[in-house]
Amino acid sequence: SVDPVELDKKDRLQLVGLIADYEEQISADLDLLNEQLEKLESIQGRLWSGEEYEQDIRGKMESLRQKRQKQVGETAIRLTVLNRDALESMIEVLPDDTGWYLQEEYDKNAFSEVFNDSTAVDDVIAESIALESVSPAERQTIETMAMDHRMKYRELTNQMLELAKTRAAIVASWPPNEEMMDGWMKFEQLEYDRGELNGRTRARLQLLLGDERAI
Repeated sequence: SVDPVELDKKDRLQLVGLIADYEEQISADLDLLNEQLEKLESIQGRLWSGEEYEQDIRGKMESLRQKRQKQVGETAIRLTVLNRDALESMIEVLPDDTGWYLQEEYDKNAFSEVFNDSTAVDDVIAESIALESVSPAERQTIETMAMDHRMKYRELTNQMLELAKTRAAIVASWPPNEEMMDGWMKFEQLEYDRGELNGRTRARLQLLLGDERAI
């Protein structure tokens, strides 16, 4: 991150102003979202409580639930757009290296489903390179393998991220429409492909190091 003191006075004042404007704009929608979520949870709790309702009453309750769900989705999208626009404005003020870091950290927090990867092999690669028993030739092979893996991994992750950003801009509906289903299936396929890539890299490392040294 960057210390605001390191920015020149003009950029520092501009950044502080952007943050203040962002906090002012977002507070009202955050309060509204919390209120809408409470109302949605209330009607869902009544619908799914197991209590018997006459068919016409249940139909009206379901219509109300869908209406409240749509309101939640619309507010969430406004917040997403506000966050994105505020981020872009701040990045324009910051140095390039810091702006890139801020964008990456935002993406990791906003789209955690993309970056949470239980099959990732980064630690395995790092530990393999650090093994004292690895020869210079083996270490070079592992480093080349790691470069190839990271390039393919980032390509798949970037595609997943774009799909997640597109999905965040769509008001959720139930049952999901064709556009939502198509995006979900593409995301699942990319996630599967990324897991397969991790598995192949792990297997290649094990073949190189042998069972005794494999991490």
